[in-house]
Amino acid sequence: RMDMVVRSMLQDSKGSVEKPELDESIRFRDEDVNRIYFLLFRLLKSALKNPKLAEKFGVSNDKLLSTWYLAVNVENVADCCKNISTLLKKAKKDETELASSTLKELEKSYLDVMKSYYNKDKILADSVAKQRIGLLKQIDKLPQQYSESFKLMTTLLGNVARIVLDEE
Repeated sequence: RMDMVVRSMLQDSKGSVEKPELDESIRFRDEDVNRIYFLLFRLLKSALKNPKLAEKFGVSNDKLLSTWYLAVNVENVADCCKNISTLLKKAKKDETELASSTLKELEKSYLDVMKSYYNKDKILADSVAKQRIGLLKQIDKLPQQYSESFKLMTTLLGNVARIVLDEE
């Protein structure tokens, strides 16, 4: 569910250049992602404390921890979407073109890394991880106010790729 909400947030973040009113909707969805994250966190914590519950879920402690780390990173991607949307809403026209194309690249990386997670595709995850350097070079061309959120999102996507690569 978190993934689906973040996908829509990424889509609408790109659209916030033309439709600034999308920013409010993105903020509400970020709150939804936060609520889902905390529910998942409580479930995972309960499963770690109670081995019978983990057994009922059919997951090991390793899987519980990697699921938690995935959730942390996806929740932080949602926060980045919220911040980027706010920046794009206020941006000058000359800033928006490069920021929008960079966001489109980040969205593609997000979709690829989540696909790699669901399909346990280490090759695709590795491909996303290798794109990081190119994305960072593109981000360095952006005005300073965009750098932090875009770089953080790049790091978060790399973290998810590492989750896939580290799975046994």
